[in-house]
Amino acid sequence: MQYKIVKLLFILFVLFAWFAWFAVNLQALSLEEAEKLALSASPELRKYNLIEENNSLKEKGDLFNRLPSLGSLRVSGESDLKDTVQGTLSLPSSISATLWDGGVYSITKQLNAITSESTKNSVLQAYYDVLSGVATSYYDVLEAQTTLENAKADLENQEINWEKAEVQYQSKMLGQGDYLQAEFDYADAKTALNKAGRDLAAKKTVLQKLLGLSEDLPELSDINFDAYIDFLQTLAAYDDAAIASLKTKLLSLVQTRNPGFLNAGLNLKQSELGLKQAQTGYMPNFQASFSFPSPSVNLNTTDINNNSVLQWSKMSLGISGSISLDFWKTANSVARSKNSLAQQQIDYQSTVDQLDTDVYNAIISLINNATSVVSTERALEIRQIQYDSAEALYNLGQYSSLDLSEARINFNQSQAASNTARYSFLKQLATIRGLAAFNTMPELVSFISK
Repeated sequence: MQYKIVKLLFILFVLFAWFAWFAVNLQALSLEEAEKLALSASPELRKYNLIEENNSLKEKGDLFNRLPSLGSLRVSGESDLKDTVQGTLSLPSSISATLWDGGVYSITKQLNAITSESTKNSVLQAYYDVLSGVATSYYDVLEAQTTLENAKADLENQEINWEKAEVQYQSKMLGQGDYLQAEFDYADAKTALNKAGRDLAAKKTVLQKLLGLSEDLPELSDINFDAYIDFLQTLAAYDDAAIASLKTKLLSLVQTRNPGFLNAGLNLKQSELGLKQAQTGYMPNFQASFSFPSPSVNLNTTDINNNSVLQWSKMSLGISGSISLDFWKTANSVARSKNSLAQQQIDYQSTVDQLDTDVYNAIISLINNATSVVSTERALEIRQIQYDSAEALYNLGQYSSLDLSEARINFNQSQAASNTARYSFLKQLATIRGLAAFNTMPELVSFISK
């Protein structure tokens, strides 16, 4: 019986622990969840949806303008304000349509397609900008949280050291200089903690706005940085040949996927079509019209059945053509379009050159950050050993407060450098992810690792 009670209590304990763990992890906001919230809250994406809808409506409007045009329906009448109403109902009597417009509609249709494609690319650009922005902000908060935790740990150590120094100073076992140094380090640690707290609050506010949250920002899920260790160590060992190979591979991908670069190509095509559109001013236009018997109904309330008669006119078919003789105006329009095309060609080449530079700089920054992570991790290990040793020697009376303070400063600087290097590496990955239009970070890591 007692065994069963113990077993039941154990099961309840396990269930309680599991539910507690689940509740904590349920409240933590992952980066993927943050990205979804930011995408739904983005005003840019909502705006582009409206722009895309307007583009679709414009395409329909151009198509409707191309359809044959009917005449108008006319109604006329009069009344003696008593019992009699007389009137006439005239139905449409003609249809007109453009036979050939010099190629204007064909070019307009192509321009509309480019505009639609450009808008879609702009939506994708906004999409990846949101992903990169929220990832960077997410990492900023985690970095600030780590800084705050380190500042709290440092304050606790300095408070202990200061209390020890105060006791030793009161007992005449410690000089005034060492005591004041311990007091200064304690005050410095408090200042650092306050600064870290304010910095974290500011970073949380930025992320909260990006996510569109009206309430306080929930706890964030930690990033498993150990999953990147092998990857960044490989990057840190890259030589010039490996860097050049990665740059070529990534640049080729970016040129086919980066929405901004794709839009630069579309802008060039748009200018080429703009020149063709201007040249249509030299072309004639041909229209056809067809007139047919128009039913004209006489309406009379006194005898509508007997007096309603159809009045028919003869049918006719006509074709007309026209051409503008203001050739100087067309020539001016063509010249301006050629200038616009030349400017767009320059802009496109500048975009190509800039993209090459951006990809190279992104890779170099990523490799430099990976190298910094490796070096700062090792430096932190050394500074940790030195600080622990200095603290032990200080407790034995073999180190002064100044010696301990120097070891503390070195350790804190290494700790801050390691923290910054880690999150700078992740932020640079997020930047390249947006540049190359990868949906997830693992996809990017896999691509670079191949």
